[in-house]
Amino acid sequence: MISVPEVKSLILDYLVNTAHVRGEDLSNGASKLENLNVDSLSLTEMVWTMEQQYGINVPSLRALQSMTIDEVAAYIVQQLPAQAVPGTS
Repeated sequence: MISVPEVKSLILDYLVNTAHVRGEDLSNGASKLENLNVDSLSLTEMVWTMEQQYGINVPSLRALQSMTIDEVAAYIVQQLPAQAVPGTS
């Protein structure tokens, strides 16, 4: 199962390399997305990428904008479909 730190790493990578947010502006995950001046198209692309990669649905971009990067990563992990436990059916 994917972990919060793994998702956070993907988000940070996206913000720096695609949305062109300066690394020093990220506060190691404590920054709110709305304070990073990420345009709505970049945020939409980031969420779409996460939805496609993890098979989740994020119903509201507005809700994510007021979250910190750490909170967004935790939210995405919570949305992941439960993985089957080996030996059960």
